[in-house]
Amino acid sequence: MSKKYSYDIHGVIDAYPEFFAAIIAEQRLAGAEVHIVTGISMTDNLKKDLKRWDIQYTHFFSISDYHKEIGTAMTYKNGDKTQPLVDKSIWDRTKADYCSRVGIDQHTDDSLIYGQYFDGISTEYILFDSLAKTMHSI
Repeated sequence: MSKKYSYDIHGVIDAYPEFFAAIIAEQRLAGAEVHIVTGISMTDNLKKDLKRWDIQYTHFFSISDYHKEIGTAMTYKNGDKTQPLVDKSIWDRTKADYCSRVGIDQHTDDSLIYGQYFDGISTEYILFDSLAKTMHSI
């Protein structure tokens, strides 16, 4: 059975794209699935960035798109439909819910806030500190 990894974009992939491109390339070479799990929707600019960074992902999950799709109550920052706002407790647990639902083995993110929702699920949560350039399992 192949492994499943997921990565956040902001503060992780975009902080050190060459580093994460190399890790992800090795994971893909070993037959793993690589999921991008992030708050934003896929845009043309984001597609260009991921291609430019050579991020070889197999799946993309947007918290924003997911909550729009399931009808979660939301407002919009300054009325801008590209910036949905969802209740913080719902938003913050969505990455862990997704990882649990699809069987992600390891998720890498830069926020302790999301990490608390990984307690009790099988996904290992890796905290990436872009300032110290370190990764820790929590």
